[in-house]
Parts: sequence; C-alpha cells; structure tokens
Amino acid sequence: MTFYSAVELFVEESCAKHGTPGDLSHARLTVEWIRKLKPDASDALLIAGISHDIERVFNGDWKKGTDNPEALKKHQDMSAEIVRAFLSEHGMDRTRTGEVVSLISHHEDGGPGDAAVLCDADSLAYIEERGIRNVQRSLENGGSSISAIKRLNYVVSRLSTPEAKAFAKPWHDEAIRIVNERE
Repeated sequence: MTFYSAVELFVEESCAKHGTPGDLSHARLTVEWIRKLKPDASDALLIAGISHDIERVFNGDWKKGTDNPEALKKHQDMSAEIVRAFLSEHGMDRTRTGEVVSLISHHEDGGPGDAAVLCDADSLAYIEERGIRNVQRSLENGGSSISAIKRLNYVVSRLSTPEAKAFAKPWHDEAIRIVNERE
C-alpha cells in the first residue's frame, strides 16, 4: 500500500467513525483540484491534500469559517501534527514527512510552490462545494448581503494564480448574482 493510500484510508475511516462525510468529500475534492492545477503533483502534495483538514474530523469545526490568523494557524498546526504522527508511525522517512507537514502547515495561507497549489485547491474545493450554498443559506436565515458574501470573498482572495481565479469566477459571479437578486 502506498503512503497516499494509507493516509486516504486513515482519513476515510476517521470520517466514518466520527460521522463527518463532508470532511471526506472536501478532502477528495481538494485532491481533484490539485490534480487539475498540477497534473504532476508529488506524493507529498497529494497526501497533504487528502489530509489537510484532518483535525476537524477529531475536534469539530471549532474555528467556524473564521479568517482569524491565530485560529487558522492553530488549525493548520493541529492537522499537521496528526498527519506527522500517522506518517511517522507508518514508516515514512523524515524528509518526506517534513514536506507533507510543511504543506499542511500552510494550507490556509499558501506560500511558494506547492503550498500555493494546496491553498488554491483547498479554496476551490470550498468554493465549488459550499460557496453558493452557504451564501443562499445565510440569506435564507436573515443574514445581510454583506455577511452572506464575506466568507466567499475571503476564500476567493486566497487564490494565488490566474488559473485558479478563472476556475472560481463562475461560482463567485453566481453568488454575487444571488445576493444582488435579494436586495
């Protein structure tokens, strides 16, 4: 079994045990986006993609969509530590484990190279899966148009490449249209 397969199975089993199928769906969609954005993605990047939010499976979504840098850093570090322990227990060498941990430790804020790919893929997975739905839900629950679009705008602002921004544009435009119709 490859390390990627082992980590994917760990994520699947953890999501099943804790009743968080949405986290598994998001993880898989993040990997799909990584493969679209970087077809020759390394094993480390794919492992980081499937496991980047693993701490939410065990701890719930305690950060609740915040853009608070301290909360995001804590989330990244908690996920990275869970994956580091798993990879170490399963015999991945320290160098490759360090690559995965570093990527997960920056999946919310991006950075150079593969860290930017992971951040873009994570953002695109959120936008595709939840962006429009969350805007609609916010408006239906009496939220203002500003609050309805705030989280989506934040996630779109994390995108670092023209390619990722182009993928996100139709969903973002649709969310803006929905907000404008409600006003």
